Amino acid sequence: MDYLFTAFDSKLKKQNLTRKDWIDYFGRERLQLTAKVIDGCLQALETIVPEWHGLIKTSFLSDTMKTLYFELLHRRCAVLGL
Repeated sequence: MDYLFTAFDSKLKKQNLTRKDWIDYFGRERLQLTAKVIDGCLQALETIVPEWHGLIKTSFLSDTMKTLYFELLHRRCAVLGL
């Protein structure tokens, strides 16, 4: 099974994953998810992002770590187009 993800793993190591990598390659080709399932997952993620912001904001993390988590969340959402 490891051989299935070799190309994806090499791209992951570069950390240059795009929406196309996640949705088309990993979601559709490798996991064989339907468009309906993928859309549902993306909608669920879009709905939950504000809650994640709230959790980060009210966490016991230092302000520096909160900022880093906000930036990470923003970058990941941008990649997925959320």
